[in-house]
This record gives sequence, C-alpha cells and structure tokens, in this order.
Amino acid sequence: MNPKYRNLFIAIFILSLALRLGLTLVNREAIDDHMEAVRLILSTHQLPSLIDCRECFHPKLFYASAAALLGLLGIYDNNAQVVLVQLVNFLAGAITLVFAWKLIEEFPSKNDIVKLTTFALLALNPKLIAVNSQATNDSFLILFCTAALFFAWRFLQKPGRMLFGTAVVFLLLAVSTKTTGWIAFAAIFLALLLAAWAKGEQRKTFLFYVSMMTVGVLALTTIDPLSQFISNYQKYGSPITNTRPAMPMPAFFKQISSYKGYYFRPGIVSIQDGFLTFKFIDLLRYPLIGTETNDIASYPPQRTSFWTLLYADSQSLHFQNWPRSWETSGLQGFDLSRGIFILGLLPAFIFIVGFFLEIFIFLRSFFSHDLRNADDHGLWLAATCGYILFLLLFALLFRDFSFIKFVYILPGLPAFAWVFLRGAEKVYGYLARSRWATVLVNGAIVALLALYVLDVTTLILQLNPINIHF
Repeated sequence: MNPKYRNLFIAIFILSLALRLGLTLVNREAIDDHMEAVRLILSTHQLPSLIDCRECFHPKLFYASAAALLGLLGIYDNNAQVVLVQLVNFLAGAITLVFAWKLIEEFPSKNDIVKLTTFALLALNPKLIAVNSQATNDSFLILFCTAALFFAWRFLQKPGRMLFGTAVVFLLLAVSTKTTGWIAFAAIFLALLLAAWAKGEQRKTFLFYVSMMTVGVLALTTIDPLSQFISNYQKYGSPITNTRPAMPMPAFFKQISSYKGYYFRPGIVSIQDGFLTFKFIDLLRYPLIGTETNDIASYPPQRTSFWTLLYADSQSLHFQNWPRSWETSGLQGFDLSRGIFILGLLPAFIFIVGFFLEIFIFLRSFFSHDLRNADDHGLWLAATCGYILFLLLFALLFRDFSFIKFVYILPGLPAFAWVFLRGAEKVYGYLARSRWATVLVNGAIVALLALYVLDVTTLILQLNPINIHF
C-alpha cells in the first residue's frame, strides 16, 4: 500500500478510537439493559435463567466475564461498573477494527482509494461506534464472529491446523455469547463443504475438517454451562430460548397493526408494506424511528418498512432516539440526520452493486465447476445472506419494530466489508473514465464521513454535562 494511504488508514483508526473512547466515558445507558444479568451473577454467584431478567435468555459468556472482572477488581458502584464494562467493549471494538483492516488490506485490488473508503466507512460508522460504547454483549459477538470468519477465510486459502483451530475457538466463543453466532458457524460450514466439493484432491481432508468442526462445536457448546443448552432444555423444552412469543403471520396486502392477546408495537403490518417498500421521503420528513409514541394508530410511516428501518439504523445513532439519555428534543439534529441519510445512499448503492457481483462471481464459478475463481468458496456471500435472511425472518416472526436493528447483523461485518469492496472496485473502475465523477463521489464520501463524526460528537457533547464525573 502507498505510504500516503497507510498514514490515512492510521489517522482514521485513531479518530475512530477517540470517538469510541469519548462516548464510552460519558455514556451510562444501552439500548437494552444487559447489566442486570451481570449484576445478578455478581450478587448470587450463579448463572441466571430465562425468567430472571429481560436479557437473561442469552448465553452467558459476556455476562459471566463481566461479572468476574468486576468482582476481581471489587467494583460495586453502578456507574463505575457500566464504564468498566464499556471499556472492555471499547477494546473489543478496537480489535475488531484491526481484523477488518487486515482483511481490507488483503482484498485483491491495487486501488488504495477503494480500501481506504471501505475502512473509513466501517471504522467511523456511528452505529458501530455506539455498539462498542455500550455495556451489551454485541461487541463480544461481533469480535468473535469477525475473527472466526477471518481465520476460516485464511484456512480456505491455505489449510492448516492452527488456522482451523483458531477459527473453531472463536466460533465457540461466539455461540457462547449470543445465539446469532450460529449464523457464522453455518457460513463456515457451507464454505468448507464447497471447498471439499471443489478440491477433489483434498476432498477427504476438507470433509474431515467439516466433521471435526460440526461435532466439536455442537458437543462443546452443549456441555458448556455458559450456553445453558442442557438446563434450558430441561426447564423450557428447548436449548435456545426467547422471552417473546412469535406473532401470527402478516397478510400480503392487508395491514394489521394489532392482535388481541399479543404485545405489539407496529413494525411489520403486511408483507407488501414491510418488505417491498423503501420509504425514503417519509424518512427525510421525520428522521427518527418514533419511539416517543407506541400508539398502534399513530406512528411514522417509515416504522413499518423493513428496508427503511435497516438503512436508517445503519447510518445514524440518533435514528432510534433511544436510550432515554440519548433522546433529542423537538427538531434537534434533524438536518444532520437528513444529510447522513441522503449521502448514505451512495455507499448503500455500492454495497448493492457488490452484493450482486458477489452472487454473479460465485454462480459463475459454481456452474463452471471451478470454485477456485471464488477464492473464499462462497464464505462471504453465505455470511452476508445468512445475517440478512436472519433479520428478515426475525422481523417476520416478531414484527415489533424494535426487532429490526442493524446491530443484529453486525456480526457479519467482515462479509459486508468484502461485498462493499467488490462493489467499490467496480464503481470506482467505472468512474475512472471521468475525473469529475471521481472527484464528486470522493467529495460525497468525505462529506458523509464528516457527518458521521459530527453525529457521534453531538451525542458525546449531549451526554458530557450529565456524566462528566465517575
């Protein structure tokens, strides 16, 4: 890489860490209260079960680790506990960025602008910064899934026991942190199967590794007390639990926003409205999710559009307007959010281009019986599709708008980065025909990055007067 671009990489990395650290030190709340489970372990010295708290249905690796650290250091002040756990997540976020940086550097392209743009959009993404600055289990999961996918990708390129073992260890950590770690497991499983099919001379070797990973992860996770698979099955009849019942399936066109006997704040009210719309104009009119009203008859139109919610939540940490200390009043920040949503269409378009290119490359290699052209054996495509399909199914089953969150698919971060790289290489290659088009696109990306930084900075300044001491 050109030294100039490497220096820019370093500068962006340092800036992203500064924003994460700043938000970590002033923040005291999270989207969901995961500290309740940590404090239960700290006070009872036992792992809580499904009925003990709102977030207690998750596997317990994060909670047990946080409780052990707090107990070891003897920290019992609530604010100090939150800050320390957030600092751990800050570290997890920093390591995640290192993995992403390494993956982006190794993307097979000589265009350093493409790589720099991808890393900058990822490192400065406000939502990812927010996640790394909260006391939740998401930063652990994102790190473990990123590492597992990264080492699995390295293994597919050059098989070795050390790479395979490292990928499996991170998979075990992921599924012991949150159930969605199994999506990374499924993506790696499929890629290994395709590698066995493609590499005839190494078929037995890859089938052996597939078997070892499957049996090892399933067996070790089952007996791992942190997963609680056995106790969950004994108590509730299922190894994987959830505190919310699934909703009735929506109609295709008829919009139904409430069902008797179900707690339901309108999210997906019909298939057509939920999954076949992108309400961008409504989003610009009111760039918030609208949590100030849970009335089933009064809510902003964009709240019932899956793709609008996912897009907006991936671009701004102010869109959800939650937790309570993060809320804005009146029209505060509306122009900033609108600017982000308008400029964010460009990287969204590049990602879509990359997604279809990745599908084309994979299918061409698959049907030509030569997956050597797809150097990841479909790993990144499987992970991308897996996490997006999971969120689609999640939204369809539970339908409350709060189940449609960008954070739920962030464990697929390295796959999304790879797909974006694919699209950016194509788009920038096309733009190279026109100097002014390249300047315009680069200018729009720089402007978006500036708004990202401003989005995070405004929240830090908003929280600072309240939580300046700890």
